[in-house]
Amino acid sequence: MEGVFTVSEINNNISRLLEENFYDIGIEGEISDYKVQSQGWTFFSLKDSKSIISCVNFDKKLLKYKDIIKDGVKVVGFGYLTIYEKTGKYQFYVKDLKVIGSGDIYAQIEITKQKLKEEGLFSAENKKNISSFPLNIGVITSLEKSSMAYKDFCKTMESRFPIANIYLYDANVQGKEAEKEIIQGLEYFKSQENIDVIVLTRGGGSIEDLMPFNSESVARSIFNSTKITVSAIGHEGDVTISDLVADIRASTPTQAAILISPDKKELIDKLNKGILHIQRGVQNMIEIKQTAIAHNYEKIKGILDKFYNKKQQTLYEGVHILQSKSNEVINSGELILKELKNKISKFSYEIEYKLKSIKEKFKMFELFSPEYILKKGYSITYKDGKLISSVNDVNVGDMLQLQLKDGNIKSEVIEK
Repeated sequence: MEGVFTVSEINNNISRLLEENFYDIGIEGEISDYKVQSQGWTFFSLKDSKSIISCVNFDKKLLKYKDIIKDGVKVVGFGYLTIYEKTGKYQFYVKDLKVIGSGDIYAQIEITKQKLKEEGLFSAENKKNISSFPLNIGVITSLEKSSMAYKDFCKTMESRFPIANIYLYDANVQGKEAEKEIIQGLEYFKSQENIDVIVLTRGGGSIEDLMPFNSESVARSIFNSTKITVSAIGHEGDVTISDLVADIRASTPTQAAILISPDKKELIDKLNKGILHIQRGVQNMIEIKQTAIAHNYEKIKGILDKFYNKKQQTLYEGVHILQSKSNEVINSGELILKELKNKISKFSYEIEYKLKSIKEKFKMFELFSPEYILKKGYSITYKDGKLISSVNDVNVGDMLQLQLKDGNIKSEVIEK
């Protein structure tokens, strides 16, 4: 066949050739990236150990398998090959399916999961409790692949607990290097004495994308961590082995920040409630003492009345007793009230001084926090996830990450 053809003509001819030669065939493979659109259209891929092919069904016939078909299930698809002429991409139009078993990926995950479960890696007894105020948090994620996950985490921490320090270890979270780099990140933060919590996070993804977080080596590194570990991998439906072995599991990066941090608004409310409770306690103490004084006075007055009614001649003695006791009670009451007023004055001063100190510390925390410094136009420089504090820490040609107030920049050292 010779001549010049338009793109549409070529795609049309290829489509006809595919449909004529591969019209009624079956293809065996493992389901991947299975999706059902609101119209009932079904899109997925079939794959084996070496190749993958896109599949589609537009007539809703595959909806009968909705409770069976999922990523990792092995099937034989029946249909014909065609081409989507708009993009020139060929695909398999599936008319029907036959389920033949689960895929190797899911089988391997289940085997690993069962093995680790039997060893006790998922046991609640082995999980560590987080402290009330974690000030230094290490985050392992990829700025390139999961930048939104990192931004969501930092944004939530800033709104809830702005005095916390967040340290990033930039690691691949999918692909062949991810498993090794994630473990390196865990080992790095485990070696840092100041780190209180390690957060492992990324966005959602396919079962293939999440494989590093289903690996046995990553699970054991998390389990052996001396630091509290938080796993926030993907969305609610994406439960990985890392989620099961970590001390805390969060469905999203935002939820991870909420689970590990106190809310500054709640802290202020608790402080105000504590002050009010103390004030009420002091007031109750004063009222109790006043009531006791009044009770003693009435008791003495009753004794005097009894003496007066019984014997007139004892009136003088009764008056003398009343005066003596009354003066004693009054003097005692005045001393008690004076002592209470002194204690209340001192206690109020201490409360005001502590409140002022707490407010000044909060203010200092904000002034010296990395976020405040970044807002002034400065930046924080990292190399391979480590903070750079001296020109001697870098060499010409090194790749650096610059953290600004509203994002991150990658740069190369040209000269020094």
